[in-house]
Amino acid sequence: MINKQNSTISRSTNFLTDNVRHFISTFLPTNVLDEARQLHKAINAEYNGTIT
Repeated sequence: MINKQNSTISRSTNFLTDNVRHFISTFLPTNVLDEARQLHKAINAEYNGTIT
């Protein structure tokens, strides 16, 4: 019984981890900060990381 529960938990954890990785890679590309910095430089905008 315990091995079956551990197996189920392990599969659920792997499923969630894979989905989180997919979500992050889809909606938060790794180079988004570099592109934002380049854009702010190009339009001469100051940026301190907050929304005003």
